[in-house]
Parts: sequence; structure tokens; C-alpha cells
Amino acid sequence: RLVCIDDMHDKHYVADVVINHGITNGNLFSTEPYTQLCLGYAWALLRLPFLQLPQIQRKNRKIEKAIVCFGGSDKNDLTTRFVSFLQKEKTVKQIIAIVGDKYQLDTLHCSSKVSYQHNLSASEMSELFRQSDIAFVPTSTVCLEALSQQLPVVAGYYVDNQKEVYAEYAANNLIYPLGNLLNLDFAEMNYSLIVEKINSLHTMDFSLVSLRYRRLLLGWE
Repeated sequence: RLVCIDDMHDKHYVADVVINHGITNGNLFSTEPYTQLCLGYAWALLRLPFLQLPQIQRKNRKIEKAIVCFGGSDKNDLTTRFVSFLQKEKTVKQIIAIVGDKYQLDTLHCSSKVSYQHNLSASEMSELFRQSDIAFVPTSTVCLEALSQQLPVVAGYYVDNQKEVYAEYAANNLIYPLGNLLNLDFAEMNYSLIVEKINSLHTMDFSLVSLRYRRLLLGWE
């Protein structure tokens, strides 16, 4: 059997199964008659710790602990820009920036309020998400992982393959949308408005994700 895992739809697929957990519109895909499309977050390829759903009451809690995560190298240094933005907010008591080994740490933004963590395991990441109140991320896999832990997410995109996922999540009110992060005007961004709106966000139900895959694979036996 041939399974294709793809976050795009720019080709003709001859695979038995195509998994794309970012979009839901099957009409965007060119496939063979036998191809089964597994689309949307219901088919999320989550690591085991993110399939263990948290029992957390998120609504109307204080937004004091923020996660910032923009990839391993973050060549656009969105991490520093978001950390700087959040440091100015008195209601934010703790900022955790998750970075990779290649990230050049900006010591100017180090303080008792900010901590940088890197090389985290899936278990460590999921635990941080459970303990936090809000996440600032791109619409990549880390966004899906944060949403799986019922964490309110503020997100945007900065590369092409994040655009459609961004549009999907924004349309379904799953994230507070920031648009193109490279064009973001931090001076105009209103943190109070973000906090006001995040309690109205929808949550994703990941309770059947692993079961769907088991059913899919059992069907081949």
C-alpha cells in the first residue's frame, strides 16, 4: 500500500491514501478513483503525548503564562519580536520561548520573566502546553500540538505551506488570526483585544484521532 503524507495539493496522487491534516476540501486534490483522502485535523499526525487529552478548565482563566514557539532556527527572529511584545504586558507574568539549537539567543531580552528552552521532547512540550495559558505560534505542526492540549492559540503564517492551514483554522475560529507574521505591525497589535477574544475560540476534539488510524489500517488486513 502507498500512503502519501503531504501538506500541499500541487500534484496528481496515485497513492492509496493521502493524509493532509491541514485542509478539508477534497475538491482541491487530483487523485485516482481508488485514492482515499484523509483530510482535516481529525487525521492529525500527533505524537503520543499530544493524544493524551488534558482535563483542564481553560475558559475565563487568567492569561499569565505565555508560550512562544517559531521553529528550530527561526531565521526571521519572530521569537524575539513576540517576546519583546509580551514583556511590555504587565498581566503576563511568565514567557517561555521554545527554540532550537540554531537559534541565536538575544540576551537583551533575557529577564526573570523570560526563559528559553530547547531540545524539548514531545512529553515536555505537551506538559508545557498544559501548564500555559496562551501560545503564539505559526500554523505549522506546533499549532496543532498546542490546539490538541486545548490551549488558546494566537497564530499566523510566514511560509507558503502554512497559508491554507491558517485559512482553515481562522475560518473555523480555532485561532486568533494574525495573518502574515512577516508583515505584522507589533506597535498596532492589541494584546487586550487578543485576551478578550480568545475565550470565544472553538476547541478541537482529538479524542478519536488514534481510533481513526486503527480503523484505516485494520481495513487493509
